[in-house]
Parts: sequence; structure tokens; C-alpha cells
Amino acid sequence: MTADEARTLGQGLLAWYRRSGRRLPWRETRDPFAIWVSEVMLQQTRVETVIPYYHRFLRRFPTVEALAAAATDEVLGQWEGLGYYARALRLHEGARAMVRRGEGLPGSVAAWREVPGVGPYMAAALASFASGAAAPAVDGNVARVMSRVLALPRPRLAASARAVAGAIEAMMAGAGDPAEVNHALMDLGATVCRARAPRCGVCPLASLCRARSGGDPERYPAPEARGRGPVLAVRIHVIRHLGRVLVYRRPPGGILGGLWAFPARFENEGGLAVEIPGVTWRAERQAFRHVFTHQTWQVTARAGDVARPGPAPDPTRWVDAPAVDRLPMGRPDRRVWAWARELGPATVTL
Repeated sequence: MTADEARTLGQGLLAWYRRSGRRLPWRETRDPFAIWVSEVMLQQTRVETVIPYYHRFLRRFPTVEALAAAATDEVLGQWEGLGYYARALRLHEGARAMVRRGEGLPGSVAAWREVPGVGPYMAAALASFASGAAAPAVDGNVARVMSRVLALPRPRLAASARAVAGAIEAMMAGAGDPAEVNHALMDLGATVCRARAPRCGVCPLASLCRARSGGDPERYPAPEARGRGPVLAVRIHVIRHLGRVLVYRRPPGGILGGLWAFPARFENEGGLAVEIPGVTWRAERQAFRHVFTHQTWQVTARAGDVARPGPAPDPTRWVDAPAVDRLPMGRPDRRVWAWARELGPATVTL
């Protein structure tokens, strides 16, 4: 791509963006903390889902200092329902590390990369959106757009990624505000240069798009091979004694890491083994499926009572039943609890 072509593309892109770009709350601020929160939430989550969580989270934690001072359970509670809870834990860890350093929020790509949990894409996005750095922020939408403009089947391979970054930098140099160029490319991929049925007739980059001139833009990028995730059989146990319920905190990392849960056993992989003698099982819940990105749970549940429980076996603990509603939990456990809470004293099978 020549400098003149890059200038033409950049100017056309920004003219389109100023007419048709999405109005999003995190684009109305240059506060690096607010933008950081939005970028973490937007990982693997749709914009319309993120917006209410973004507002709620910032009302509770308006500054990095407020987030760093919060308890982990409070942070996870504000995140509950958004999914991918490891993101919240990484954000919390990063905020605490930043406050310990006492150097304020970063401004450059290199400085953001030193924050725990901030990778190459996010560092570029934060430096661009908050500080105006000329740093290409290549998410999935941008990779697709540039794959088609440059006719690169695999835009994330090293050589192709360098070509993509160089083209975006040239567009930034010829068009003005780097943050607007990044935002515009993201919006173009989300609304016009879609994975299926791209709207080439209204695309501001169409005149110089090599994939369009080749007659088959959907060939780019080449599809990635994806294996189907495993289906895991999970049995969740709700064990109660005189108004208390047995729970434990999942270890950090992995699916639902750091959240509270009821004792469970992954029947085809082993799992948390909790032996409570003397449980009278009152009910069994019909199986339901919960789909994660890389695996599916086939969940069954049992609810029971124990007369003389003794100490809770490690790592579980007894908590008052009303407190369970306030614990940050994943959706499978929350769904099981909603069922178990409604059970009467008689044996019921659903």
C-alpha cells in the first residue's frame, strides 16, 4: 500500500466514521481507567451486553484506587452475569499492582504492557484511546477488515500482522486522530465488513480493497480450524443444615475461577470430593446444559439435609442460606440454588 493510498483510505474511513460510527459510553471519555474497564469487559462479550455492566461497575469503582481497595468478592459480585470471571480477577490484580507502584495510570504501550493482565492488543488500545498514541489496535473486526483490504488470508501470522500494522499506521499518519482510526476500523468490521454478507457497496475502503476487486471478499480471512469442546457431566450438591449451606470458593484461573460454588463432582474427569456423612437427599433436579466457549456442562443436581454435620471439610465452609444470594456465583450454581431454595421439606423429584 502506497502512502497516497493509505491517505485516501484513512480520510475516507474517518469521513464515514464521523457519519456512521457507533456512539459508545467509553468513547466519550479519555479517562484511562474507564477505558481500561471497558476493554476488559469487551473481551469475548457483545457491546450491548457490556454497556449496563460498564456503568454499574464505574458507579461502584470510579477510580483505580477504589477498585484496588475493594474485596475480591465485591468485585466479582459487580461482574456477576457478565461471564469470563478471570477477566475481573486480572483487572483487580492489575489495579492493585498499579496502586502499589504509585506511578498513576500508564500512557504508553510499553508502560501498559507492564500492568498484570494487559496484553499486546489491550496495551495498544489503551494507549491509543486514552493518550492518542499511534498504535494499531487489531481486534477480530480490524483483522478481518485489513485481511480483505490487503488480501491476506491469515492476518495474524507474523509477516501478515506486520503488514496490517504498517498499513494502519500509514492510515493514521494521513488521516489524523489515531484513536478515531482504530475506532473506525472496529466499527467498520462490526457493521459493514462483516464475516458473512459484507456490505461492500457502502464501505469507505471498497475502492482500494483487494479482496473486493478479486470478487470474493468472504474468502478473507481464511477460516480457522476449531475443535468442538468437551461435554462434561457435572453433579452439583446443595447440602443444608439448620439454615446453613455448604459452599466453597473455586480456585483462581480456569472456568468460573474465584467464584463461590456448591460442592460438585465432574463425573468424567473427577473433581471436588466432599464426603458428608448422614446426608438425606431430598430432591434431584432434571439435567440442564450450560455452554461455555470451550466446553459444555451437562448439569444435574441433588439437594439434601444433614442432621449432625460436624466441621465443614476443607475447602468448603458453612454459610447462612440468605448469604448465598450475596455471594458471587456462576450461572450454573445460581440456577441450581434458585431450584433448591424453593424446595419444601418433603421429598420432591423434578
